[in-house]
Amino acid sequence: TALGGRRRFDAMTGRAAAIGIGSNLGDRPAQFEAAMRLLAATPGVSWIRVGPRLDTAPVLPADRSEDHPRYLNSVAVMSTILGVRPLLARLLAIEVVLGRRRRLACDPRTLDLDLLLYEGARLHAPGIEVPHPRLEGRSFVLEPMARLLEGVERDRDPAVRRVAAVLRAALPPLTDAQGAL
Repeated sequence: TALGGRRRFDAMTGRAAAIGIGSNLGDRPAQFEAAMRLLAATPGVSWIRVGPRLDTAPVLPADRSEDHPRYLNSVAVMSTILGVRPLLARLLAIEVVLGRRRRLACDPRTLDLDLLLYEGARLHAPGIEVPHPRLEGRSFVLEPMARLLEGVERDRDPAVRRVAAVLRAALPPLTDAQGAL
C-alpha cells in the first residue's frame, strides 16, 4: 500500500527507514491504518509503503507463560529527512496517540512501532538501538519486509528503488528455518 504524496524535498536526500508494526489489542486493522496515516502525514516523511499483514502468535520470553492475544504484524518502508532520534520520537508519539500504555516488556499492546533499520545508522544507546536488536530471526518482520521490498524494487521512481536496495542490503537473510520465501 502506498501512502503519502511527494513532499517538496529531494527524495534522494532522504534516508531509507524501515518500521515494524504490531498490534494485539483492540481493532488491530484500524490501528494499523491510523498509525500509517499519521506517519505518512509527518513533516519530513516523503513517502511510505506498507507491506502485507501477518496474523501471528505472540513471541514471549521463556519465563512468560500467560495467554496473549494474537498479533497483527507488518512493516513499512519510507524515505525521510528526519534523523534517527526525531523519527523514533514520532513513532513513540503515534503509539501514545493511539492508546499505547507502556508497562512491562512483552505486554499486550494496542500498537507497537519499532524502528528496525535506518540508512547509515548503527546506534546502541539508552532507549534506542538501530538496527533493531531482535530483527534477525523474526519471520513475522522479515517475511512481510521481503514481500514489500519485491514490489518497491520494481517501482518506476528511482528514488523509491534506491530505498529498497539500501534496506535489502541491510536485512539479515530469511532462512529456511524461518520460512524462507
